[in-house]
Amino acid sequence: AGTMRKLILVAVILQLVITVDINGFQFGDIISFKPRCKTVFGKSIYYQHYAVYVGDRQLPGKKDGQNIFEHEKPSCVFSPLDMTEEPEVFNYLDGYKDKKGKEYKAGTEAEMTARINKRKAKCGWYNVFLNNCEHLATYVRYGVRFALQVGG
Repeated sequence: AGTMRKLILVAVILQLVITVDINGFQFGDIISFKPRCKTVFGKSIYYQHYAVYVGDRQLPGKKDGQNIFEHEKPSCVFSPLDMTEEPEVFNYLDGYKDKKGKEYKAGTEAEMTARINKRKAKCGWYNVFLNNCEHLATYVRYGVRFALQVGG
């Protein structure tokens, strides 16, 4: 009886590991990383980098081990998640209502997949104010290009 309980426990643990990503991230989550610093004209500028978690999904142009989608100059790419960058889920627009009463909700998995495929095919030139990593992440998750750190 003791052996049977242990086998059942192992099966339950394996099921949990298989259904929940080891890092707690889910497909479509916006991932934020520890602030980065860049020196521009002799001044230090701190900024946040964002990506979208795609996990092990099979997507065009994605290789095994690449589990995030991000805007890295000059294009939108799949990359491995670097745990040393202290990634955290940051779905900051979930449930937010704007002044007109529009509520932001995550798209369906199919909608987010379509947005990833669209941006992978045509990323657009990187522009800190109009087309940066945060714009990409919010577009994939919500269908809206938004960047809090540059004022919208």
